[in-house]
Amino acid sequence: MNQENSQFDYRIYTDGGCLVNPDGPGGIGVVVMNLKTGERKEFLEAYEKTTNNRMEIRAAVKGLENVPEGTVVELFSDSQYLVKTALGMFRESKNVDLWKLLHQAEKGKKIVYQWVRGHNGDRWNERCDELATQAMHTMDRKTDEGYDAARAAAQKEKKAASAPKAYTGGSRADIQIPEKFCHDPEQMAPAAYASKYQVNLSCAAAIQNFILKKEKSFRAYAALKTGGMDTWSRMSRDSILEKTSQEEWDIVSGVFPDEKQAMSCMKWRCRGLGLQDAVRKVQVDQEVAKSAMHG
Repeated sequence: MNQENSQFDYRIYTDGGCLVNPDGPGGIGVVVMNLKTGERKEFLEAYEKTTNNRMEIRAAVKGLENVPEGTVVELFSDSQYLVKTALGMFRESKNVDLWKLLHQAEKGKKIVYQWVRGHNGDRWNERCDELATQAMHTMDRKTDEGYDAARAAAQKEKKAASAPKAYTGGSRADIQIPEKFCHDPEQMAPAAYASKYQVNLSCAAAIQNFILKKEKSFRAYAALKTGGMDTWSRMSRDSILEKTSQEEWDIVSGVFPDEKQAMSCMKWRCRGLGLQDAVRKVQVDQEVAKSAMHG
């Protein structure tokens, strides 16, 4: 067998992915090379329900489990998520169960992580991709242990991060908005939306664009504009309450003690936003106004 003059004892290539991300079936492909003897081993596994990132980590775990302690290893992956997290550039805030497995597999070994561009002609990266694809389509699928718990934790974290915060100066706890008031606006053609919700056409188009955003970012809320005066602009509190409910008003006034801000929130509610989005919209507008004032 060919031997290679190298500072490394082993070279590992890994790849992982799933057919539908997240929740689809996944697979891993791994090539482990002993640079001293020229021996090469290949590994592939399939999983029933997972994510691309989890498969990338599992592939690295599989590779490192198949080299002995006391060796120096060079590991190549086309996943920036894997490489940058392993190098400490990203936090291990998700898929914690698999990062623990990876650290166990790293014990007693000196490892250098390298990123390689995927589908760019690298022979062994392409081979790992072939193995992972083969696994997904032909092998019996295992259960990705820990996936359901990791998915639930990620969704909980996402929900907590997007929850509107009360502007109460810390004097009261954040207001919890009942789930029945938290929903996306109705999806329809802008002209039909403008007619149904009595808003300007440009406002209806902005709301429809907002619905399509995968992540409701600060910028997404800031982009929501009324497009000028509409039916709700000069509506009184009593008229607004006829269209909404006292319960919603009580929630909003708990978040915004200033009645003008509370009314602005309720008007966005009447324009079709869920209450949580309406609260966040007004909070963003406050932050924009504050920045402009100091800026």
